[in-house]
Amino acid sequence: MHRRTITALGAILLYAAAAILMFNPRSPWTANYLSRAGIGDPAQMVWFLAYTPHALIHGLNPFWTNLIDYPTGVNLADNTSVPLLGLLAWPITTTLGPVAALNLLVRLGIFLSATSLFFVLSRWVCCRLACFIGGLMFGFGPYVIGQAISNTHVNLLFIPLFPILMLVMDEVIFRQKWSWKVAGMVLGLVTSAQMMIAPELLSDFGIVTGAVVVLLMIRYPGRVRDHIWYALQSLSTAVIIFFVLCGFQIWSMLFGRGHLRGAVYAVSHLQSFHNSFVETFLPTHQQILTTARLSNSLHLPTRDLNELGGYLSLFLVVVLIITTLVLRRRYIVVAVAVGMLVSFILSMGRSLGIGGANLPLPERVFTVLPLLKSTVPDRFALFTMLGASVLFAIGTDWALMKIRSRDPSSRYLPIAGLTTVVAIVLVALAPRLPIREQRLIWPTTIGTDIRTHVARDAVVLTYPYSMPPLNQAMAWQAESNFSFHLLGGYATVPNQAGEGQEWPLLQHPGEVQSYLGRLELGHRSRYRRISKPTNGARLCAYIRNYGVTDIVIFKTGINAPVAMHYLDQIPQRVTFRAKGLTISHLFNARSGPYAHCVT
Repeated sequence: MHRRTITALGAILLYAAAAILMFNPRSPWTANYLSRAGIGDPAQMVWFLAYTPHALIHGLNPFWTNLIDYPTGVNLADNTSVPLLGLLAWPITTTLGPVAALNLLVRLGIFLSATSLFFVLSRWVCCRLACFIGGLMFGFGPYVIGQAISNTHVNLLFIPLFPILMLVMDEVIFRQKWSWKVAGMVLGLVTSAQMMIAPELLSDFGIVTGAVVVLLMIRYPGRVRDHIWYALQSLSTAVIIFFVLCGFQIWSMLFGRGHLRGAVYAVSHLQSFHNSFVETFLPTHQQILTTARLSNSLHLPTRDLNELGGYLSLFLVVVLIITTLVLRRRYIVVAVAVGMLVSFILSMGRSLGIGGANLPLPERVFTVLPLLKSTVPDRFALFTMLGASVLFAIGTDWALMKIRSRDPSSRYLPIAGLTTVVAIVLVALAPRLPIREQRLIWPTTIGTDIRTHVARDAVVLTYPYSMPPLNQAMAWQAESNFSFHLLGGYATVPNQAGEGQEWPLLQHPGEVQSYLGRLELGHRSRYRRISKPTNGARLCAYIRNYGVTDIVIFKTGINAPVAMHYLDQIPQRVTFRAKGLTISHLFNARSGPYAHCVT
């Protein structure tokens, strides 16, 4: 077997082992453990992964459903519905369940991201060791670890296509050795695939790439003129393929039923997630080289563990600056350095606080552009890390080539120096492991129990009422193969102004939803505060308005008995009770004040 093949297989095995062991002792396909014990974003992603196969099997619209937020429904094109990942995980979802599918995709995303850059780097790097280091930095770096810690945003974690996009854009704009038809087809297919994973990240990549191209056009006008015709032909082909494959998704997003007419969330909230200079240079609690005192003393713009991905380390920044200056005659070094700088500035958000003043930054423009209002600044850190990984690999490869050109007797000191530099960088970026996951707060048989004891296509009211972060009923629905319609849910839906909100729309009469929300979330509930239960007539009207046929209660939280007593006002027959789960079927009693609630 060829030596390069052996080293490639070795790198792949090491990446795979690292991606699995970082979650030790949990297996990659565990079905009873998730971060946050399965509530919040994990339950939402479990639902998204399971819905695409379900929609395709039953001939449903993959970008709209009223299985959640019944009866209004949800435009899934405006949500992180990851249809391509749903297709990829379909066999696991069918055999082991959607929870196992999510766990496997998280590991697979980390592994494939590192492996993808490993092979892409071979275009600019000769040494396999340098390729391995670059892949390790990208796949296991702070950005990916930040998204993996809470095991939630698999759409932001599954990023193996971006190194490929980087390579194809290099081909289209600079190298131009492939046929323009081939380059255009590959670009169209890869961008289409990324659109079906994370449109937000694809948009960010387009912004960074566009800025790099404009700046390089200014710097190298002659070279751009020589390459422009090939680039236009390739890009035109890519655009055609992209709209053929993603046209329905884009139409659903912009014009489909229940689409948003503004940002997915309040712009001020989205802009609060941005990086800072402090985060760039000093380790956070995610890194092994930090202390509790240091991480607690950092005044970071966000405390969301998922969004702390901008750390590079002071030492790495210095090394990258030196690499760029030494190798500035290489076009790829200039292009990557410019892209890294652009993404770093954009990740800082709309302004930079200096003393008591705020210096406006270019990202501020996005807050007023209709299609870019939903930009989350700190997610540009992905491309900062990608650029850092590529630059460091190129610099390491250059240093190794220089060492090899020396007399063997004089190589020891340079080798020791380079080894020290690589070790410092990798240790500085090393994450604090293992990443912990918690046992699900609901029994793993809950999907089967509901499917067995609730009629197909029933309308179900649950407690906890499904709303963020207590949206575990979405996971129950996914595990039951979507056998019922769910009141409430956790998805971005348009409010009265057309702007996005993640809380279910208030259904009439609103007192019922408000009271249940108050019981489970207390002061955190976004609905009108109701401290006393509404009368049974209002609950009866709610049941009748939406055709509720069953109530599913999982005893969690101190107010679960209060909720059960409140819902017991409606005549019902318990059909299942075990492990804290109660399933009741509603019926019309012959007498009593609420005898005719059920339609």
